[in-house]
Amino acid sequence: MKKTLSDTQHDMTGKTVVITGASSGIGAAAARRLAAQGANVLPGGRSPERTAAIAAEIGAEPLIADFADLTQVRRLAGELLDRCERIDVLANNAGGLVSQRQDTRDGHELTFQANHLAPFLLTMLLLPRLREGGRATPARVVTTSSLGNRFGRLKLDDLEWRRRRYGGGWICYPVRRQCSGFQAGGEADPLA
Repeated sequence: MKKTLSDTQHDMTGKTVVITGASSGIGAAAARRLAAQGANVLPGGRSPERTAAIAAEIGAEPLIADFADLTQVRRLAGELLDRCERIDVLANNAGGLVSQRQDTRDGHELTFQANHLAPFLLTMLLLPRLREGGRATPARVVTTSSLGNRFGRLKLDDLEWRRRRYGGGWICYPVRRQCSGFQAGGEADPLA
């Protein structure tokens, strides 16, 4: 018989889990589930109100950062490094789809930054803590994506989406999720 997630319980007691995009959806569900399994969950999100509500529900402190601003991502990494002696799991879940092309204050197309650049930056800034020894099992970096990545057409000469039709975000979004997949594959070796 095939096991489903609801059939599987893992003891996460003593594990520190950082989840971005934890203010709603998959991130909020993961925060609840992992906290119920004993993990010390650090929920991060863009919305102070929604993130605080999830944090209160699981007995945690909210972490607020908008991935449309890389300064906030750097601040978040600093907070995590100050607060956490170890990080066992980093779940890069934050991101989304916007209907009209927008540039961030950092000069990047918003979907590219929020779905790929910001999680990549956060992971690289936390990598020393993720690599630190003394664990029975290595740390994990989990990056959410979607089946939409199958429809993307990555063009390295136009990563900022300046010369292509944006298509209400639906053409751009799959490419951003492809980048998430590439990022996840590249993170495997540094943690070993």
